[in-house]
Order: sequence, then structure tokens, then C-alpha cells
Amino acid sequence: MKETHTLTVTEMEELEEILDNAGPKLVVIDFTAPWCGPCKLTGGTMEELAGVYPDVVFIRVDVSELEEAGSMFQISVLPTFSFVRNKEKIEDFIGGKMENFKMTIERLRGAMHANK
Repeated sequence: MKETHTLTVTEMEELEEILDNAGPKLVVIDFTAPWCGPCKLTGGTMEELAGVYPDVVFIRVDVSELEEAGSMFQISVLPTFSFVRNKEKIEDFIGGKMENFKMTIERLRGAMHANK
């Protein structure tokens, strides 16, 4: 079985616990759904990046199963990636341009390391 670096969250309590434990670490939440075609294309890239950036917490949330999380983060379009630090959303990345997504992670990781 392939090792995964992305946590799949199915319950709000689980999401809240991960965010609590992450503290100042950068958290990337991939909001997805089975009916979202572009989401299927972005999943593999996110998994790859999770292996490249072990200091970043990567989470996948299926909004068709966990609508409450989508509402909490005000998700209106898929795919959306929310960046969270200290339990607060700092930015959203919308769409499937994964090179731009990677640059956003780099920029926010840089900010995280600069603030240590």
C-alpha cells in the first residue's frame, strides 16, 4: 500500500483537532468532491507536494461528506485550497493551476520560517 502524506478528514472534531495540534505550522486544506472533475486532477499533485514539504500539514476534505467544513471556511467553488495557520484562514487558492499553488505554498512557508 502506498504511503500517503495527506490526511483525509471526515468529521469536524477530527479537523478541529488537527488544526489545534498544528499550531503555527502551515496547514493546507484541499476542499474536494467526487463530482468535481478538476479536483481529480489536483489530488496527485497535492500528494506529491505533501511528500516534498513535511513541515506543512496537508488535509483533504470532501465537502459532499463534510458540508460543515465547507461552510466554516466559506467554500463556494471547487477546487479550493485553504491555507491556515494558528487555526485562522490566511488565504485561499482557487482552481487547478498547480504551479501557482506550489508557489503559494513556497511563499507562505517562507513567511512561516521568517516569523520563527
